[in-house]
Amino acid sequence: MNNKEELKNHQNISRNSQDIIEEVDEFDEVERNHACKILYLFLRKLMSWIFLIIIVIKNMHSDFGFSAIFFALFIILSFVMFFSMIDWYNQIFYFKDEAIYYKSGLMNIKIREIQFKKVNTVDLSQGILEKAFGLAKIKIDTASLSKDESELSLLLNKEKAIEIRNLILNRKDDETVLEEVSYDCYTLNSSQLMLYALTSNAIAKGIGIIFVAYTFLDDYFLDIFDIKLFDKGHFTIQYLLTKAIWIIGAILVISITLSVLQSFIRYYNFKVYVDKDKLNIRYGLLNEKHYSFARNKIKGIHSKQNLIMQLFHIKTLEIESIGYGDEKGESAILFPICNVDLERKIINDILPEFNFGGCMQVPPKRALIRFIWKKLVFIAILAGIFTYYFSFGFLSVLLFPFALILGYMQFKNTAVGMEKDLLVMSYNGFYKVGTVVKKSAVQSIGKSYTYFQKKRKLANCNVSIFSNQKYKSIQVENLEDQMIDDYLKKVR
Repeated sequence: MNNKEELKNHQNISRNSQDIIEEVDEFDEVERNHACKILYLFLRKLMSWIFLIIIVIKNMHSDFGFSAIFFALFIILSFVMFFSMIDWYNQIFYFKDEAIYYKSGLMNIKIREIQFKKVNTVDLSQGILEKAFGLAKIKIDTASLSKDESELSLLLNKEKAIEIRNLILNRKDDETVLEEVSYDCYTLNSSQLMLYALTSNAIAKGIGIIFVAYTFLDDYFLDIFDIKLFDKGHFTIQYLLTKAIWIIGAILVISITLSVLQSFIRYYNFKVYVDKDKLNIRYGLLNEKHYSFARNKIKGIHSKQNLIMQLFHIKTLEIESIGYGDEKGESAILFPICNVDLERKIINDILPEFNFGGCMQVPPKRALIRFIWKKLVFIAILAGIFTYYFSFGFLSVLLFPFALILGYMQFKNTAVGMEKDLLVMSYNGFYKVGTVVKKSAVQSIGKSYTYFQKKRKLANCNVSIFSNQKYKSIQVENLEDQMIDDYLKKVR
């Protein structure tokens, strides 16, 4: 099947919208989201009205007093609540002929038909509020590239959400969100969670939170209690070094603590397992998630390593599956942290179709200068400007070793491999990414080069992958020109 046919088959609306509207209107057993969805809609609409509310409070307080403000807010909130209830009432769905039909809107009516066979992912999740009220969110993703068509999110009773999940996935069991998994699975233990917390980018986020908190403390808490981090009367080298050590130590301890807590809360009770033809991943303490992928619709696997992870030879594994990953910050984690041996075992047991056994082609030694020279030129220009305008600008020459290390890491991390059904790529420097994709997911593969690359018989391999962003472009630089030509022949 070619790419155009595959894209066409992924469309959700298979019948005339007017026919579906008439069918939904005549169908007696339509269902709605749980009534608590009204609160979600109310809060979402309220956020869009927040600036109007602020203006009302600001302008009416001095002229009309508290009573008028209270009355105006009551009118606005009542108005928002009314339309939230209308929206909830008009969001209806029903099941028929291996498909789910969904209708929403009052004036601008939207109709969706999602056939079960086109569903890529079914995501069940429970936050704190959902657990308190016995609810669950169910999100259904297909391979459509349109966000409106690719995602359907419902808020239902937990039992109803599980029933719908089992119906779509053609399951017979009564597995619940909180039930222990009886299948062979890979789990994340405490030591792995700790290692993930210490090596992931969460520590950097923790440091950012600390600096924001310090701004608040400096303005309010420290001034109230007359606490000063520095005593201007004791600015000696020893004093400054001691203070710096204490401050850096405190920042590291607090940021590591925050990182550990964040990782534990997010990936608590992490499990990945296969049930029939579905890959299941579940985790979370406060916000428990359980999502199921159709294995035959998984397009690829990404391994990601920041600088610290590269030093310790560990990585994070993610799944490339069209439809999942549309939300901000959403990624399909296959396993948060693993070494090379565990990665190989997970892929062999869970996704053996992505087990690459071919040879990886790396850039020739003559390509090393190509990874370095642009960075050196940039640093040289930057150092010249800083030296000319600033007294201590000459210190910018210390960036030269940084450029050399980055260029060398890009050279060492660059590789490409291909066998019958798979294409493998490795690229980037301080944040290394390894990608294994099915050839069926590759939209195009080509090469590009500059005059100087051509002189050295080098070229860049450009790959476009069918993904959530319609096409994800990957460029692997400074490979043998002839090798890329050989790969192009194999793909064709």
